[in-house]
Amino acid sequence: TRLADVVAGHTDLLSGPASQTLAAGGKRLRPLLVFCSAPDRRSNQQALVSAASAVELVHMATLVHDDIIDHAALRRGRPTVAQAQGPDVALRVGDFLFARAFAELTHTGHSRAVQALAASALDLSRGELLQQAAEHDLDLTEQAYLKRCWGKTASLFAVSCRLGAMVGGADRATEDRIAAFGEHVGLAFQIFDDILDLTGDPEATG
Repeated sequence: TRLADVVAGHTDLLSGPASQTLAAGGKRLRPLLVFCSAPDRRSNQQALVSAASAVELVHMATLVHDDIIDHAALRRGRPTVAQAQGPDVALRVGDFLFARAFAELTHTGHSRAVQALAASALDLSRGELLQQAAEHDLDLTEQAYLKRCWGKTASLFAVSCRLGAMVGGADRATEDRIAAFGEHVGLAFQIFDDILDLTGDPEATG
């Protein structure tokens, strides 16, 4: 509900496609990690909802932008924004989702949370650039591949855990440990996702 509220109420050219992207669903793993990483979920519930919403909005923004780069026609079994509305609209919708994410994150009252998610957004950009640079590179090393996985996925998983711990009242040492856990989950997730790109049935994966 909060995600729908955050993207609604703006110009239809942006809110419409953004709402359709949201309605396509998804596993919502990153918001789940925010909540699971919080030691105290009761007294900080609204701040956790804002943090969880912010990380999912950033994730959605990257998907919209990635579909432009990849010329993808489908996302979760539905036409992508780029396919349905054109790449120019998709670019603006992705930017809109990024903007709404950081506006939502300010509701946590943690300036360090904004800094952490901003750093992760930069990692996402670098990861995408690394992937483009390594396209068709058969000499890609394992280290270079894992660095790309970190940027594309693991960084956002890690910051999801960090935000949950931070907003949930954990100390810095605990926060760092939980973020490291998120990093490893994210790496495994991206490796599995890459395997599905090669072996998965599009009708099953969307």
